[in-house]
Amino acid sequence: GSYDELRRRIREIDPPKLSTRLKPGDPGTIQAAIRRRTDLPTLVRQLKGELDWITMKAMAKDKAHRYASASELAADIGRYLRHEPVQAGPPTMGYRLRKFVRRHQAGVAAGALVLIALIAGIIGTTSGLLRARRAESLAREESAKATAINAFLLDTLGSANPIEGRSKDVTVLEALKSATEKIGQAFPAQPRVEWEVRTIIGITYLRLVRYEE
Repeated sequence: GSYDELRRRIREIDPPKLSTRLKPGDPGTIQAAIRRRTDLPTLVRQLKGELDWITMKAMAKDKAHRYASASELAADIGRYLRHEPVQAGPPTMGYRLRKFVRRHQAGVAAGALVLIALIAGIIGTTSGLLRARRAESLAREESAKATAINAFLLDTLGSANPIEGRSKDVTVLEALKSATEKIGQAFPAQPRVEWEVRTIIGITYLRLVRYEE
């Protein structure tokens, strides 16, 4: 085009990124890959990201967005070679974190192992504490259940004991019948206790050959 058109394009149209200029089958692209002893996909990956950012910042239309001097451009290229965050890159935490990990791989790996060990220890300790609390709760529940069962059986089956001043003619079967009649109201909020007492009474009837009861 004309000289004015050329100036307009320079002022208004952004150039393509480096990584997009490499075309399969293009002689220049092939030579670029050969000179760098690599293939096209690898070369494109190397250019994408930071090298694209540095180049686009150097050619930005707005002067305020360009490097202020050649030394700033050189400094950014140096940061790229040292795996440090470049000024041309987006100032995101994720980007800076990736660069930090790249520069300090050994330290990050060691820190990660320590953190994993710490988390595993916390999980193990917490799990053990929860198991201990469950065991303690179960022990209290079993103790309360045994106390309730004993109290009920002593109150009902103890009616066959002449020492308590009751009739000497009270039989075990009569005591069992009395217990059976009372059990429905004895444990209104303790179904497991009621179940165990009924089981005890049932086994006692079974041993007395009172199958129907």
